Order: sequence, then C-alpha cells, then structure tokens
Amino acid sequence: MEKESSTILETIDTQLAACGALSNNHVTKFRDKRKTPRSVVITLKTADELVSTVEESARWLQDIEDAKAHFKPAPDRWSISEVIGHLLDSACNNHQRFVRAQFQDSFTFPDYKQNQWVAANSYREQDWQELIELWRLKNRSLARVMRKIPVAKLSTSCTITPYETCTLEFLVTDYLDHLNHHLNKIEERVSVDTTNPAKVDSEIGAE
Repeated sequence: MEKESSTILETIDTQLAACGALSNNHVTKFRDKRKTPRSVVITLKTADELVSTVEESARWLQDIEDAKAHFKPAPDRWSISEVIGHLLDSACNNHQRFVRAQFQDSFTFPDYKQNQWVAANSYREQDWQELIELWRLKNRSLARVMRKIPVAKLSTSCTITPYETCTLEFLVTDYLDHLNHHLNKIEERVSVDTTNPAKVDSEIGAE
C-alpha cells in the first residue's frame, strides 16, 4: 500500500509539472501538504482497480470450459464469450475516447452499436483462452492511458452521442462501473446451469 501511494504521488507530480500547472517549488509544497486534486486521485484509483479486477477475473474466467463460455442461453442473449468480447469492444472504443479527448477543448464521439460489434467479431468462434488474454492485456494498456491523462484534461467536456455531455473523468470511472456490471453478471451465470435457458433467464435476467 505504501509503494502504491508513493507511485500515485510521483504520477501526480509528473502530471502537474508536465501541464505547467505549478512551478517545481509549488509542486513540492503541493505534495508535502498532500492536497491531491480529487479528480486525479479518483482516476489513478480507477486505473489501479481496473488492473486488479481484470487480473483477478482473468484467473476465474480461464477455469470456465470452452463449451460453457460459448453457449448462448437464447438467440437474443450473449454467450459468456460474447460478453467478454463486448467488454473488449468497450475497451477499444474507450481507448479512442480517452486519447482523443486529451487533445480537444470539447470532445464529441459516436456511440457504437454493441450487438453489431459483437456479431462482426464472431467471438463465439474465437479461442476462449486467447480472448481472455486479449481482454486482459487491452485493459492493462487502457489503465496506463488513464494514469497519464493530464490533470487539466480530466474536466474536458465529452459528448458520446446520443447521451448527455459529461467529463472525461466520468468516462474513466463509468468504464470501470460498466466492466464490473458485466463481470458480476458472468459470475451469476456460471453459478447456475447454463444448459437450461429458462433457468438462466429466471435467475439472472438480461445482461
């Protein structure tokens, strides 16, 4: 924990100096008083939680048998592999958002058609273990991007059509919330008999 706190403080110092927000003397004074900007703390904490969540989840996902991972409980429901594929699509789209928003005063970007992306990528035909690893590594990369977002850019106005405008900071935290939502649903699904679509639907509902 002490090492993690030190890393966070070093990252904050680097970001502040890089964006010219404070002189070197002020950075030192800022650090000594531990008056870390709330948005920076939240973003760095989100990045750390993302990595720990993905690493832990990858371990239990790897224990799911291929047949169970690729099983569709109903024609209009995603298989577990398609849910992880959807989370990979989310990571790819949010990578674009997190980077592009840093170089604009206000940022507008289209939403993506989730079912179309899942269908186009044919995740049920992909090797299950390979898909988990792709998802794991992509999120580790995304966490690095989160940690490097300049302090001043976290308040950038972002509009993902057709949704309401928010800040870049919100997009970062919402990304982890979305990921956790789907992982929780997968955990619920693997705890029931996925060969019985009616049971799956009645016990855990839609994704």
